[in-house]
Amino acid sequence: MKDYILASTMVGVEPDIEQFKDFSAKQAGVCYMPNDIVSILNEEEIKTQKRLNNILTNKHLSPFEHCSVTFHFVGLPKIMAMELNNCKLYATSEKSGRYTVFDSGNQIETDLYNKWQEIIREQIDKTYVFDPFENKTCLALNGSRATREDIENGNIKWVKIPYLSDNNRKKLSMETARYFQSIMTPVAFTHTLNLRQINNIYNWAGQILDEENSHPIHELMKPSLKELRECFENRNLVVDGLFDEKGSSFSLIQQDRKLIGGEQFGEYYATQYKGSFAQLAQALRHRTLDYSMSLPPEEDKSFYTPVIILDNKDLCEEWQEDMQKVKYPLGQMVDITEGGHWSKFILKTKERLCVHAQLEINKQTVETLNKYVSSLKVTSPEQAEIMERFTKGARCTFPKDEYQCKSPCGFKEGVTMERQI
Repeated sequence: MKDYILASTMVGVEPDIEQFKDFSAKQAGVCYMPNDIVSILNEEEIKTQKRLNNILTNKHLSPFEHCSVTFHFVGLPKIMAMELNNCKLYATSEKSGRYTVFDSGNQIETDLYNKWQEIIREQIDKTYVFDPFENKTCLALNGSRATREDIENGNIKWVKIPYLSDNNRKKLSMETARYFQSIMTPVAFTHTLNLRQINNIYNWAGQILDEENSHPIHELMKPSLKELRECFENRNLVVDGLFDEKGSSFSLIQQDRKLIGGEQFGEYYATQYKGSFAQLAQALRHRTLDYSMSLPPEEDKSFYTPVIILDNKDLCEEWQEDMQKVKYPLGQMVDITEGGHWSKFILKTKERLCVHAQLEINKQTVETLNKYVSSLKVTSPEQAEIMERFTKGARCTFPKDEYQCKSPCGFKEGVTMERQI
C-alpha cells in the first residue's frame, strides 16, 4: 500500500479560497486520472482551471468537501447552533449549558436560572439526603434511596456515590435550571464545515432572509443568519456556482410536521413525541438519525417539568409560571420527529441510557425503545428478541459484547432507570 498526505489542518492559518478551489478541482480529476495522484498534482494550471469551471457548471460539487474551515462562533443564538448541528456535515464543540454557569445578559433569564438552581439543589438534597462534610449520601440498607422511615429507624448507611457528590449535585442543579435559558441566548462554539457545506448554509440562510412570512423562529433568527452570511463573505468563502440548487434547505424547523403513514417500527423507524428544546438539542448530536421539530398551536403550549419536583404541586405551578416569563425557553415543549435505521437507534441507547445522560432524553429513549420492541413482537419476533436485550436498564446492563462500562456510577437508581435527577 502507498499513502500520500495531501492536506491537513494548519492551526491558526486563514483559509485561502484560491488554494481551496485548486485543490478541489484536482481531486475531481482523481476519478479518471490516467496515471497517479502525482500527475494530477503537477498538471498544468489551465487544465485544473478548466476542470474547476466544469464541475461548478455541471454541479459535480462533492470534491469541494475535501476542504474544511474551523470557526469559533461567539454570540450566535442557541437555536442557530441547533440548526447548524442538524445539517449533519460538521464537527462541533459547544460551551456546555449543563456544566458551566449561565449568564445570558438577560436579567429575567439570569434571575430565574439562579433562583431555580438553588431550589433544585434543595430538592436534590432533600430527595437524596446528603452529608456535605463526608460527601456521602444516605441510603437504605438494601442500597435504595433512604425514606424518612428508614432514617427514623436507623436502617441506613452512608455511601460515597460519585454521581451524587457535592460537585455533581451542583452540576445537576445547573443542568435543570438551564431550562430557563432562551433558544435565543448567545452561545460559544467551535464548528468545522467543509467548503461545500459553507456555501449550502450561505444559500439556505439567504432563502430564509428572502421569505416574507417565515416561521416565527426563523424570523427571530434572521439577524443571526445575516451575520453568518457576512462572516462567510468577509472570509472570502462564497464561491459562485457552489450550490446544488436541488431544493435543499435548513431542515430542523418545520410547520405542523405529520408522519406519512403514522409511526413505524421495523428495519427503519419513524416516531413523534413531545420534548423540550433542551432535549432536542441533545438529540441532534446523533447525526446518524434524522430529526425535525414543529411548534404546537399556541393554545397547546406547555413546558417540561423536572422529575425531582413532580411530587410538589406548589413548585410545579411556580415552575410553569416562571417558564411563561421567557420567550421560547429551552424548557418549552415542541413536537419532535425522529427516525432512522434500527441499528442507529441502538447506538443512541448506548449513549443515552446512562446515568450521565440528560434525564429527559434518557426517559424518552427508554419510551421509544419499549415502543419499538412492542411493535416488533407483532411484526418480527426474532428482531424483538434482539432489541429486548437493551431493555433491562442502563447501558451497563447491556450484553457484554454490546457495551462494557469502564467507570461504574455506583448509583442503583441510575442503573434501574428510576433516578429523579
